[in-house]
Amino acid sequence: MLHPARVRRATWLAVAALLCVVLVTTAAGQRKSARSKGPRALALVQWLASAPPRVIPVAIMVDGRFYDASIYKASPVPMALEPGTVYEVEKSGESQGLVTLTDAQQTAQGAWFSDGRYQTHAQLAAAHAPRKAAKSNAAAELGGPPRLRRGPAPASAGSEPAPAPATSAARGPDEPPVLRKPASEKQAQTPAAEGARATSAASTSEPARDESGRPILRRGRPSAEQAESLPGGVSTTVAPGKPGTPAAAPGKAALTAVSHVLPAISDASGPPPHSYLFDWSPQEKQRLTSAVEALALSALADYARAHPGARPGKLDDVQVRAFDVDYNNSPDIVLTASAAHTAQPAIPARRPAPAAVGTNSAATTYWVTVVAREDLNGDLRKLKVWVTDNKHLDAFPRVQLIDAVDADGDGRGELLFREISDVGRSYVIYRVTPDYLTSLFNSAELEQ
Repeated sequence: MLHPARVRRATWLAVAALLCVVLVTTAAGQRKSARSKGPRALALVQWLASAPPRVIPVAIMVDGRFYDASIYKASPVPMALEPGTVYEVEKSGESQGLVTLTDAQQTAQGAWFSDGRYQTHAQLAAAHAPRKAAKSNAAAELGGPPRLRRGPAPASAGSEPAPAPATSAARGPDEPPVLRKPASEKQAQTPAAEGARATSAASTSEPARDESGRPILRRGRPSAEQAESLPGGVSTTVAPGKPGTPAAAPGKAALTAVSHVLPAISDASGPPPHSYLFDWSPQEKQRLTSAVEALALSALADYARAHPGARPGKLDDVQVRAFDVDYNNSPDIVLTASAAHTAQPAIPARRPAPAAVGTNSAATTYWVTVVAREDLNGDLRKLKVWVTDNKHLDAFPRVQLIDAVDADGDGRGELLFREISDVGRSYVIYRVTPDYLTSLFNSAELEQ
């Protein structure tokens, strides 16, 4: 016979186990529902010296799979560059503003891009402030008591008042007075005003339903009522020319005068953006920077041993950035740097000079990129290293960090890189793990 205390204990244990299962299932469901199912487009926004911002499509995720956004559902304009599409510009995951696409074009080489109108959040708030004030005033008037409005003032102090309308003379003295609209408001109802109202009504009407079955990004010009609730509800000015027609090749100066580049996301149902920057102290910054520079110098030394004749010198143009893409307080350090070629040491005359092998030129430039993560002991674990020089870009591309961005819409950050080879440029998205980087998207592999 079972003891009653044991029965009660077993019952409580069963209840506790059931609650744990329910909580785990609920948490898993919440995490699953928070993940974006797409379409979720990733692009780059380039700010040029004397031109509107240029939007370059990178990748688009649909049902958990990545595709090349520059060719996905192009008929002929790719879906990611349809006019009216709104992208949220981010810097290390933090929202900076909105860019609305205006006119999709192609370069002489056939690459797609689009001009866009960029507005910061402060500019958007200032643009919507008059509309909000007008709506609040209208609501106050509708909800307040009725008011009598004064009619137009007479032309002069000594002039006679305007005669009453003929209909008022026919009314008896015992009949109630009638409130009439002032003449100034009647005159405002001119044909021009009626035309403006008709135009406004036409612009705020429902757009034609898209029956093509194509996935829809956050796009379309919103109505006046939707402008304050829909992110990116700003008016755009479409540049002259038809979408899909090759654009005139921009000048060389315009192509090279790019002030800065930021990633941008277009997703109608994705998670809200948040910063992926690691908040480190000055002491942590100095310690981790020294540690990752040591890893970079070691990688250059390994590259020199594998390529006879290569003699990279000290690090130049060092850029170190720290992210916390998983929100686990373990910083992910990314270093990019270059190095010049050092001169060969003097060789005694009695010994013959060896034949030059590989790259041995003072014009050689080396590039190194290192990704590392700090472990529990405070040491940096090397996750990925790229080393190349300007004579071996056919075999080893140069890798540049663009930024950390939530490419797949799961709330975690990924690292977006640009690879430069002797045949062109491509983009790679990596997911960061404690031991290595996992490639989620590579536009070069898709082209092959």
